[in-house]
Parts: sequence; C-alpha cells; structure tokens
Amino acid sequence: MLERLRPAARALAPLWTLALAAGFALPADALPEAALFSADKLLHVGAFLDFGVLWLWAYPRATARILIGGLLFAVLSEVYQHVMPINRQFSLADALADALGLALGLAAGRWWQRRREPAASNFPPPRRS
Repeated sequence: MLERLRPAARALAPLWTLALAAGFALPADALPEAALFSADKLLHVGAFLDFGVLWLWAYPRATARILIGGLLFAVLSEVYQHVMPINRQFSLADALADALGLALGLAAGRWWQRRREPAASNFPPPRRS
C-alpha cells in the first residue's frame, strides 16, 4: 500500500520542507514568546520528525542522505534566522530539537520499513541449476 503512495510522498516531502522554511523565515514579532523548554521545542521535534518520515517514505534507500540534508537544513535555518533582519537569533536548542526530531523520524521510518519487509528466513534458498 505504501509503495503505491510513494509518488504522493515525493510531492509532500518538498512541500513540507518549503513550509518549514517559510515558518523559519517569520519575523520574531510574529511569533509567541517561548521559554527554553516549551511547546516551541516540541514543535521543532515534531516538524523534523515529519520531515524525516516523509523524505524516507519518498526515498526509502536514502537514509544517510536524508540525515545529512536534514541536519544541514536545521543548522542553516538557524544561521538564516541569525543573519537576516527578522529579529531572530541562532538557537542551539532549536537545532538540537530539530536533530532529535529528525533522528526519531528516521528511526520510525526505518522501523516501519523493516516491519514491512518479508523476513529472509521465510523464503527457501534459491535453486541452482
């Protein structure tokens, strides 16, 4: 079933990435005030969990590339917020929450993939002619 929906994932993953980029570009005065460990960090974890799951669903054999790309996206989004005139600062806590979410998303996606793959022991060895 998920295999048939892979084209949808290949459309949703970049759209989700663009939505995250748009959210990271919002000026600080457009955001609610947040404490160090608040719902903001949970939003970061959830956003990057979804990022990891969607990209892994779209490209199931690209775990390492998704991890590297996701980590770069997380750090560069924080750098962007710091250098642009949107009154936001680089936040290591946000980048770590992004990394945690990405790791959880990739772990969940890999777990699902392993769960869906038939066990090699269920099949007889191939015949040699």
